[in-house]
Amino acid sequence: MPVMPEARVIPFWQFLAGWLHDHQWTQTQLADELGVHQTVVSKWLHPDIRRRARPGREATARLSEVLGTPLDELVPMLVLDQRAAAQARVDTRATQVAPDSSSDAPPPAIDATDAKIRSRLRDFESIVASYPKALRVAVIEANIKLAQLFKDTNARMAEIDASIQAPTNAPLATDTKSAGPPLEGDQPTPRGPLSPRYALPGRLAIAL
Repeated sequence: MPVMPEARVIPFWQFLAGWLHDHQWTQTQLADELGVHQTVVSKWLHPDIRRRARPGREATARLSEVLGTPLDELVPMLVLDQRAAAQARVDTRATQVAPDSSSDAPPPAIDATDAKIRSRLRDFESIVASYPKALRVAVIEANIKLAQLFKDTNARMAEIDASIQAPTNAPLATDTKSAGPPLEGDQPTPRGPLSPRYALPGRLAIAL
């Protein structure tokens, strides 16, 4: 007695699309029979496997009644569709992570400072997530204001440094009548940037 080959299992969305075509039903007609919105049926038939939905347990039981298809035939179709969707998600992640093999250029090196910044940002997100939801916005806004204060202070200090180190073009005004001629050996004191000893107190005094 010859052995009959097993029927080939097809994805559920393909079976459902064929059933609608063969019975000349619209998605709206099927949705009305199932007691769901038309968009639910549309998601079951979505062409993008990553966005395609699958019916739940109750909807599957109702589909079995409306389509006249036993559950033991519908379930393998749904499993096949679910596996294909999972594989599509894995392939998408691999495509996003994998480097471009067509280029011979080495991957860009990760700067140590950038890596540290990313690590600290993740730590900050983890700490904020541990707060009650009502306090998270306040904590984030407080840190934004603090970061802006540091930014403004740094810009102000840079302006002060530039003004201190800039050369003076205008000569100092002197009273030539009372001062008299310069004595032999006297030399004018050169003007230039403040020594590091006096630079910081001077900048703080100007900032204050």
